[in-house]
Amino acid sequence: MVQQYTDEELRELIDHLISVPRENEWIEFKHNNADPARIGRYISALANVAALANRPAAYLVWGVEDGTQEVVGTTFNPSRTRVGGQDLTFSLTRSLKGEAGFEFAQTTYEGKPMVILIVDAARYRPVAFDGIQWVRIDSSLTELKNYPDMEGNLWDILRSESFETGVALDGVSSAEVLQLLDLETYYKRSRNPTPGTDEAILEHATVLGLARKRDDEKWQITNLGALLFAKDLGDFPSVKRKAVRVVQYEGVDRLESLRRQDGVHGYAVGFGGLLSWLKALLPAREKYVDGERVEEVVYSDLLLREIIGNALIHQSFLVTGAGPLVEVFSDRLEFTNPGTPLLDADRLINSPPISRNEALASLMRQMNLCEESGTGWDKIANETEVAGLPSPKIEVEELSTRVIIFGPRNLTTMDKADRVRAVYFHACLQYTRYQRLTNASLRARFGIPARSTAQVSRLLGDAISDGQIVLFDDSVGNKARSYVPYWAKQATAPIA
Repeated sequence: MVQQYTDEELRELIDHLISVPRENEWIEFKHNNADPARIGRYISALANVAALANRPAAYLVWGVEDGTQEVVGTTFNPSRTRVGGQDLTFSLTRSLKGEAGFEFAQTTYEGKPMVILIVDAARYRPVAFDGIQWVRIDSSLTELKNYPDMEGNLWDILRSESFETGVALDGVSSAEVLQLLDLETYYKRSRNPTPGTDEAILEHATVLGLARKRDDEKWQITNLGALLFAKDLGDFPSVKRKAVRVVQYEGVDRLESLRRQDGVHGYAVGFGGLLSWLKALLPAREKYVDGERVEEVVYSDLLLREIIGNALIHQSFLVTGAGPLVEVFSDRLEFTNPGTPLLDADRLINSPPISRNEALASLMRQMNLCEESGTGWDKIANETEVAGLPSPKIEVEELSTRVIIFGPRNLTTMDKADRVRAVYFHACLQYTRYQRLTNASLRARFGIPARSTAQVSRLLGDAISDGQIVLFDDSVGNKARSYVPYWAKQATAPIA
């Protein structure tokens, strides 16, 4: 993510680069050699080796004598260099393929003219110049294809590139990192001791992938750091549209909104406040305990936490201009996140964990903001059952996923699709418990009296005819029959 540097920052960068004991793969020194084709090959090579070395950038410096690293100045002026009548930067950009961010920065150092070519690390695929991918071996340019092991390693690194590792803010001081991010939240929520010094906190932030130190002693804050710990997401252009929005409506439709709250803080910093604000909007229901009327919440804390956590973790950051949305209606809650599920919507319970944003998920688990991998949907389904609510409805659209949690409904007011979905979810939950759906378990799920056998038979028949559950063993009598989800016909227990 190349940015504009001040003269002071450039001189600090030169100080750092010439202090390195010798040239290496990510630093090259030149006096005046300015052949445009060779510069293009250097951009390709430096971008690729920066990625291999896990560095944000690599450098070609004009005005330093190779070998002695003495500052001698240069006559090279990229702003005046033409290639076939074209501006040098424009010509190079046309011949480069891949995420090839670069900048020619000009300054003076000890009164001598200097030029620094700052090249961003390759992202997503190797950078090529005129169709050829280059690297540096020691201080020599060579084609990447000549080193298949290195090429494979580079591809492995680039394939693991994610939105989380991208740069949200570049060129900030160490003090600004600590001002912009509420890193204390990590230590409070993870119950780890806070390091004793700012330097130790920043070092740990680097290990966690929240920030990176540049070669000029400035810092980059990653998208991951901003998403989780921003004091104000508006300070970070790449993630400011990813804030959680909560909207409460009058009644059961979107014709009239009552309240709207757009999140300001990063997910970890604002999670508790989001839950508290949401719970204040939600209804309670009355019940009698030992003859006394008491109020109980309709939607449990665990249910809300898990659904919100899932929406945050599994959103697609490639869908631009949209963030997680929570909508509150008089009879239901709707949670929408950008992106579609990586698993089929009906296999979210008891499936091996697949995370679109693994670093985000890992840190949220460390901070106890969501459950261990693969158990979130099990808990969501169980919480709706325990509360006697209809099972969640999952709607997958082209660019988003919506989860609907309905308020209390009698079995008689549910439509067929709601009833079948509840039977299927119950079968899935039973399967996670090493048990099977039975007439008795289904009666308990819906609070059906033992005498209402016909009602249970209709529920089972609808779910079977819709292909959601199957008879486990057709050789047993009616009273001993049990059922499993359609995908578990041959299994007797969940996959360990």
